[in-house]
Amino acid sequence: MSNGSDKLQEWIASRSKNDWRALFVCILISASIWVLRSLTEDATDTFTVPVVFIDTPAGFDLVSSPETTIDLEVTSTGFGLLGQRYFKREKPLEISLSDLPEIDGQQAIATNGLYNRARKLTGADRDVLSIAPDSLFVTMSKRARKEVPIVYVNTENLGTGEFVYRTSDNANGKVFVSGAKQYLDTLAAVYTSPFEITETATYQVSLTPLSGLTFEGNGQIEVKVVVDKMAEASFTVPIAIPRTLQSSSITLVPNEVIVSVSGAQSKLDELKPDFFTVTFDAEDLESLISAGINKVPLRIERQPEDISSVLMSPGRIEFFMQR
Repeated sequence: MSNGSDKLQEWIASRSKNDWRALFVCILISASIWVLRSLTEDATDTFTVPVVFIDTPAGFDLVSSPETTIDLEVTSTGFGLLGQRYFKREKPLEISLSDLPEIDGQQAIATNGLYNRARKLTGADRDVLSIAPDSLFVTMSKRARKEVPIVYVNTENLGTGEFVYRTSDNANGKVFVSGAKQYLDTLAAVYTSPFEITETATYQVSLTPLSGLTFEGNGQIEVKVVVDKMAEASFTVPIAIPRTLQSSSITLVPNEVIVSVSGAQSKLDELKPDFFTVTFDAEDLESLISAGINKVPLRIERQPEDISSVLMSPGRIEFFMQR
């Protein structure tokens, strides 16, 4: 009796396993048929496509184009949409600016004129239902040329007592810049890339790039730097009598002064006493005589350039007029 029960239970168990397998296969086939049928029917999806602007009118620059993508609502079969989204890399949609009015400022490009190009981009089996946004905005500016000064951006690593005496460059301190007039109107100067001065030498220096603008030349300049030491020197300079008093008998005590200067050693080595003119004002003399004063203040009328400081001793001298 027990053998009969065992065989019955085994038969029921084997039939149950076969029925579950058959049910799973049926469900799998049904789902596959549903998916295939769905993919063969038309559907819609939205794709984001990059935008590239080309053919800027001659004499103009594209200053800005905030929108860099557009959204295409596309209809196709499910298979087509799946291929578009997962297997086809979107090419940029090229938009020509050659037909825009040649004017400065912002202009709008209506996207309803882009349907044909969008259809070619997405493929023959796909139709474009809509394009967003409705308009793309670009800003163009006339191309211009402007000469602007160069500002050096440098640090100094010099020896004790040394200083940068003179700098010059092969661009004469200026450079021509070309680009959108809108940018050039606000451009006051061009800056170099940072460089370090350590000695007298010619330094190859790059100009800092400017967005939307170009330098004439290669954007490089040669900066000639002369490093010198600070020094001091003194000269005995005779006092020049004003022309209106040269026919008068006047005695100056003393008739010369010591002029002390400081500056670059190379500059001081070139100086001579006759590079300076020390004199006084004839008008002051008359008023001083009336007041019973016989000392007149001196002034330096002429001196060389590139000198840091000039001192004169004495600053006042005695004078005697012979009537």
